[in-house]
Amino acid sequence: MSRGCVLRIAVVLTLLVTAAGADDSLSPETMGRVKQATVYIKVVIGPLELFGSGFVVQSSGDSALVVTNDHVVTKPAVLAPGGYIPGLRGRDRMALRRLQSAVATSEPVVTVVFNSGEPNEQSIKADVLCKLAAADLAVLKVSSVKNSVTPIDFRNSPQPTETMPVFMLGFPFGESLSTNKGNPNITVGKGSVSSIRKDAAGKVVKIQIDGALNPGNSGGPVIDRQGNLVGIAVQTVQGSNIGLAIPAGELVSVFQGTFGAPTVAIKPGTSGPAAKFDLVVPKIDPTNQLRSATVHLVSKALTPDPSKAGQPQLVADASARKIDLTLNGNDARAELPPGTTGGQQITVQVSYVNGQGASVYLEPQVITVPAPVEPGKNPGGVTAVVVIGPDGTTTTTTTTTTQNGKGGTSSRVTTTRRSSSSSGNRPAGPGGGKKSAFKTGDQVRVSWGGKVQDAEVINVDGNSGWVMVKFSSNGLEMTPTLPPDQVELAGDDAPKRAPASSEEGTAAFQAGDKVRIAWAGKVENAEVINVNGNNGWVTVKFRRNGLEMTPTLPPDKIELAVKKKKAPSPAVTSDSKLRTWSNKSGKFKIKAKFVELKNDSVTLEKEDGETVTVALDKLSEADQKAARELAEGVEENPFGE
Repeated sequence: MSRGCVLRIAVVLTLLVTAAGADDSLSPETMGRVKQATVYIKVVIGPLELFGSGFVVQSSGDSALVVTNDHVVTKPAVLAPGGYIPGLRGRDRMALRRLQSAVATSEPVVTVVFNSGEPNEQSIKADVLCKLAAADLAVLKVSSVKNSVTPIDFRNSPQPTETMPVFMLGFPFGESLSTNKGNPNITVGKGSVSSIRKDAAGKVVKIQIDGALNPGNSGGPVIDRQGNLVGIAVQTVQGSNIGLAIPAGELVSVFQGTFGAPTVAIKPGTSGPAAKFDLVVPKIDPTNQLRSATVHLVSKALTPDPSKAGQPQLVADASARKIDLTLNGNDARAELPPGTTGGQQITVQVSYVNGQGASVYLEPQVITVPAPVEPGKNPGGVTAVVVIGPDGTTTTTTTTTTQNGKGGTSSRVTTTRRSSSSSGNRPAGPGGGKKSAFKTGDQVRVSWGGKVQDAEVINVDGNSGWVMVKFSSNGLEMTPTLPPDQVELAGDDAPKRAPASSEEGTAAFQAGDKVRIAWAGKVENAEVINVNGNNGWVTVKFRRNGLEMTPTLPPDKIELAVKKKKAPSPAVTSDSKLRTWSNKSGKFKIKAKFVELKNDSVTLEKEDGETVTVALDKLSEADQKAARELAEGVEENPFGE
């Protein structure tokens, strides 16, 4: 081969490698455009200062619309009146109550920062146009933007596929990463799509990203190489390099117009037996696209069919009624039919025509009508509905009925959303989809809020086996949906739980034991403070973020941090001598008694009684020989002690 031919081949290979490298990064033009469109979001709620990310999706003159997560601009659920953290005691509980009081009278003040950390930085107060808790999206409006911004395109989003390269823009950890006392500079991360997570109907609900998303990234854009929106950062799996993003298609639905979760409110000016009720549906329509809306209503509780999502599900019921909704400023309303009573359960399905002229059917919802209050009586009408979504997200809808000064009543409905730290898959029911061990009406026990609660089963999901139960906690009616392994039958039909036991036949846990538990995505070192003699459930205590936590957990969720002493092998007598054991390098040494040699691992007992187990081949050659001889009942001290 001639030298010239070799040279040409080398040049071609160099160009190919250069081109391949270029595909792995954003072009300077794209980088500049998407950085300018990504904003830092600061939220002040009384004494609280929160932060997140967002991005411009629409710009006109000096005004712009910005998208972020609902949880970025909403009061944390735990800071709502009556909110609590399980296990809080004494000063910590009082501190939480003081913070709740300070926050209760304050509304979030949202500031959007353009070009954060740069000389041309601009901070602008923002108005929240709409929020969609179920999708965890919010749309903000800002005015008087000095520099023109090119919005990030979300209407021509690429179809996400596994291994697709993506880029995450935002402000992880907020001002803690700032190199000065001002706002932080933007961070651009790189990752790839590792999974497309879908619901039962095949709709994409989350995009799993193999790449770091940290607190502060929430609400930021996830884009492709061309700068088109792939998704909106929403959560991370703690302790991993996995993040989750809301698909861009959800944003398309928001800007075509949609609705939030419907609720029922007592009609103003009515009370007692003569009370009337309104169906109230939050309107999510930042650009005024909605044309009309209706609701199909059945006066009983029906279980929605996840496989028929997006389809009419109540029309076939003989008792179904169709009612037109009246579109108002922030919601749509319709008066419920005569005969509707407090405490009654109804099932409603909202449908509407969006800005594209398409008819959309939302998922049917079961709602409990609030109980009307007699004039002059304390209502005490608080109900809470808790739903754990397919991605592990917990949505709590709380309805509070209050009495006004004129003898009438009104209802305030708040919806809070809490992201989990899991990857988003519900565990399958018993036997991977086989018939559940529970049925409606069963009396059961569940662990909730750090306590074991007596509850009643009100529904069992036929596909996943997950169990919906109801019970009262702190004056609230709770209806969480839980995996079957977190529910235990109570009463005469309950299988008797064998007490947790160790190899010696004694209780596996007792007060004072040092244990390890998995709690909210992290492994915590804890101490046992109580063991229930009936069911074996264990109450432990540990500290997190300066707070003392005391959850109650089933024994199979707890692991001893220091293994209990095992009976020695027959060849080892109780007077085994202490010796010095070392690893191969001799760097690490301990004084301990030999206990046993099993499965190529040596168990030793230290002077304080703690046992440790180490692989035989990690010990020095002399110690390996000594362990084998001790296991055979021959004791020879290689250290000459």
